[in-house]
Amino acid sequence: MYHASNARHIFIAIPAPDRLQDHARRVRGQWMDAQVRWIAGRDLHVTLVPPWESRGVGHDIDRFKAMTITTAPFVLPFERIGFGPSEKNPWLIWAEGATTEPLQQLKREIETVFQKEKDKRPFHLHVTLARFEANVLSGLKRKKIEGQISWRATANTIALMESIRVGDGVEYRTVVERVLPPVATQ
Repeated sequence: MYHASNARHIFIAIPAPDRLQDHARRVRGQWMDAQVRWIAGRDLHVTLVPPWESRGVGHDIDRFKAMTITTAPFVLPFERIGFGPSEKNPWLIWAEGATTEPLQQLKREIETVFQKEKDKRPFHLHVTLARFEANVLSGLKRKKIEGQISWRATANTIALMESIRVGDGVEYRTVVERVLPPVATQ
């Protein structure tokens, strides 16, 4: 994934609103003894366009700032905490929910400008809360981390973000952020 070059790993996401970070912090506090790598609140996000290797971040910043966004702020409805990304081979704990029409519209608007290769998996709303090694899964299942939730947070901003390898993990840095328009426009 990471190469010795000038390339930077850039993606577009909804930074986790404070309310979502608060929910995640409570889960982390409840399961602090779990053998997982919790994602820091400032690094929580909903990915809209997955990471790509950028050798022209300035150009990506210009496109991000100039793109037309018509989607107004909307609610992110998280309904379940579970293991992902697949039942067969989970390696993370995430909160997931319904992929609403405003979320799909925002993703389409961004993809139109950035024209990145479409992910083969269907898009669905999720935020990664923690990562773990496969050998700790049985212990995590005994803790009964999975379950229904009712988290609501309003998406007000989008960000061009950078993924940075740090030790055996990853941190994220906001390169540039944009506020969604107060009302939907056409």
